[in-house]
Amino acid sequence: MLNFRTINLISTLLYAGCILTLVNGYNYSVYILIVTIVIHVGLLSWGAFDVRSGVYIRSLWRKNTSEKVAVLTFDDGPNAMFTPTILDILDKHRISACFFCIGKNIETHPELTAEIVKRGHTIANHTYAHAAWFDLWPWKQMLRDIEACSTLIRKHGVEPRLFRPPYGVTNPMLARAVAASKLKTVGWSIRSLDTLAHNPQYLLSKVIKRLKPGSIILFHDNQPITANILDAFITQAKANGYRFVPIEEFV
Repeated sequence: MLNFRTINLISTLLYAGCILTLVNGYNYSVYILIVTIVIHVGLLSWGAFDVRSGVYIRSLWRKNTSEKVAVLTFDDGPNAMFTPTILDILDKHRISACFFCIGKNIETHPELTAEIVKRGHTIANHTYAHAAWFDLWPWKQMLRDIEACSTLIRKHGVEPRLFRPPYGVTNPMLARAVAASKLKTVGWSIRSLDTLAHNPQYLLSKVIKRLKPGSIILFHDNQPITANILDAFITQAKANGYRFVPIEEFV
């Protein structure tokens, strides 16, 4: 598997080869150097923006299985308007989901956080602030933000074990912070993009079509469209032979 160290090692060897050939007068090496730079930057960018890549952090993003099982995850809550509806739907279907909660929302809605725990769901770390520039912070600042969320989760009698990076973006600073936090990073195999969706039927159809054995599905419990389609999604998935299991069965 490609990782940050391997990509940089291979690129360094290619750069060295290009420079040596340039010194010896082989002008075509300029083009090879440009291509190497483009590929190097491209691989590092792919690693940063695709949480499944494993370039910086090895994350759990699916389970390798032929069994029709999947995990439901919800980001960015708890949310006073839509989390209760989602909890009721999950209760109806007797499903245990994983909620990647933002610390400041836990702070704002402690009763709702307690209700998530009471109903048998997993609460996981999604940073304290979910800051827009989180990915550019120094690793110690990232760690403080992650630990602030973990502290709030512990107040509800839960020891956090799982972490999902904001926007799914990873980099060397975050890798260092996550290692220090001793949390396991979780990605997804299906990104619903419910934060951008406007057509409930289209969203429902899209996620159903992408459902595969071992899927980890990313929804948001602060979106009205998610509360709107969730019952239908679970019902159709179950009709197709799927069952939803706690994330602990994938870890």
